[in-house]
Amino acid sequence: MNQLFGPAIAFLGRLRFAARFALIGVVTALLTGALLAQFLLQVGEKITVTEQEIDGTVTLVPLRQLALAIDQHLIASSLVALGDDSAKARADAAAQKIDTLFASPTPADAGLADGWKALGDEWQTLKKSLPNMTAPEIRAAHGLLLTHLSTQKRLVSDVSGLILDPEVDSYYLVATQINLMPQLAETLTNLRLKIASIAAVQMMDAADSTRIERLNSDATAQAARIRADLNKVTAAVPLHKESLETSMSAVDNALKEIRQLVDSRLIAGRAVSLDAETAWQNTQAATQALDELDEAISRSLAERLDLRAQALIQQRLLNIAMVIVGILLATYLVGGFYFSLQRGASTLIEGGRRLADGDLGHVIDVGSRDEHADIAESFNRMAASIRDVVGSLRQSAVSVLESARTLASATQSVAELSAQQSTLTQSTASSAEHLAQSVEQVQASAGQLDGMARDSQRQAEEGNAGLRRMLEEIKVVSEAVGQIGATVDEFVHTTLAITSMTGQVREIAEQTNLLALNAAIEAARAGESGRGFAVVADEVRKLAEKSAQSANEIDRLTQALNGRSEGVTSAIQRGHDALAASEGYLQTVAGQLAGASGSAATTSQGVEEITQAVDAQTRTIQEIHAFVSRIAEMAAHNDRSVTEAAEQAVQLETLSNELQGAIGRFRQ
Repeated sequence: MNQLFGPAIAFLGRLRFAARFALIGVVTALLTGALLAQFLLQVGEKITVTEQEIDGTVTLVPLRQLALAIDQHLIASSLVALGDDSAKARADAAAQKIDTLFASPTPADAGLADGWKALGDEWQTLKKSLPNMTAPEIRAAHGLLLTHLSTQKRLVSDVSGLILDPEVDSYYLVATQINLMPQLAETLTNLRLKIASIAAVQMMDAADSTRIERLNSDATAQAARIRADLNKVTAAVPLHKESLETSMSAVDNALKEIRQLVDSRLIAGRAVSLDAETAWQNTQAATQALDELDEAISRSLAERLDLRAQALIQQRLLNIAMVIVGILLATYLVGGFYFSLQRGASTLIEGGRRLADGDLGHVIDVGSRDEHADIAESFNRMAASIRDVVGSLRQSAVSVLESARTLASATQSVAELSAQQSTLTQSTASSAEHLAQSVEQVQASAGQLDGMARDSQRQAEEGNAGLRRMLEEIKVVSEAVGQIGATVDEFVHTTLAITSMTGQVREIAEQTNLLALNAAIEAARAGESGRGFAVVADEVRKLAEKSAQSANEIDRLTQALNGRSEGVTSAIQRGHDALAASEGYLQTVAGQLAGASGSAATTSQGVEEITQAVDAQTRTIQEIHAFVSRIAEMAAHNDRSVTEAAEQAVQLETLSNELQGAIGRFRQ
């Protein structure tokens, strides 16, 4: 920890408390400001994205209304084209509503505005061409317009970010409204149009019945997918369960009523018992229910986005308030901490100054229970210890003076013995060094031999492993060769079966030829009226001849394949025998390599034992050499120390006198 915080400790140690706290405050303020700014930016981005999604839901409203109006216009104009003049008023009303929707303000986004304008131009073109269109052309033109409208919806969801919404409920609401609802609306429009068309012409064939049944099934399946996605929404947010469930149930009931209408008025009876106006009225409920479901989804999505935006704004305000309160509280606590440190430091400085002046009886009291109190207690214990030491020093000063004289005579004798010890240890160290060099040479040779033995063992093990892998591969190849042989046998049996079938084809061709000949004779007897039959009989005869020729060619090819298959079988058997022999040889080599690997391992183990023994001997000699060298150094140091001790003994007497004078300045 000291190494980790060393630079910080060294830097802050040069500053006083005020500068330290100012520096820490500036750094903390910068970090807090940076974190707060980053948080505000993130929350601001989320709020901006949510607001864009809200704008997207608003932009989708006229598109949804436009899709409904186009569906109504498609059905009404198709009925007019089929001769139902009563539908003209509905077609005009739907066209007027479409014109009104296109006259509304265009989206602010340039890309969305271009798409909206293109849809308006396409509608104007369709409206101008409508009087000259047939019913299929009307359906095709309206279908293309609805496709472009769906593309515009997806573009709105992409630009506004709705399709990438991160929350489960809003994501499935958008996916349902953009992807699934248009599909069900298109299917429902086609189903209503088909029913109204049948009612207008009062005629239905099998193709119409199949088409209606398929449309009914598609609508039911699409409604089930919508319900599954809405169940995910209500599972995540039960708040919208009631409205979505009510609207979805209305759609299901309307689809059931359409199916009952088809079964009772179109399919059950022998004739169509339904007019176009009744068909329109009885199927209109499904379109209205689907529109109400779409509106409920839009309303739920808008509510979720509004709640999210409000929650983000509240979260931003709450976090700003918490940061401000935290900063104020931290500032207050840091200020109190600073003044507490300042007071404790001042008290300690004053107490230390009095202790330095020799007032050993002063007691420091900082008035707190923090580290300053511990330091003050340490100062007080130190003063008490110094008082005891000063008393002891007074008693010891006299003893030191007497001991200094005795020490001078003793150091002279020790100096002579130390010189003799230094000479002997230097000779012993030289001999140990020569012995260590000899052992190191033996150790190096043993290490080289050990490396060679280990390399031999490793190479033998690698070769043995490679042979084992080769044996496994040979077994795999042998199994594959056996499978190929079995496949060839099956192929031969198959060709024999083909030969049998070609014989049957040849017999059929001969019989067909005879039948064609008889037919030609009968056609000739019939004269002019049988000429066409004669041509057919001649073609049948030619076909029979070609069949016979093809059968002969197949028979020739299968016989050739049978002849060659015997050679293939023989070659496969030889390959299988060769693989078996190779496997035996490789197993022998693998055994020999295993023996070589064991020998190399034994050699390596013996060399390793020699190396370990030499290592132990080397370490022992090195330790002996180190000990002898240390003894020599200690002897030399001892010699110098004895000489210095003799000199210091004289000074010791002088210092003891000075010590008595210094002790006298302390007050107990």
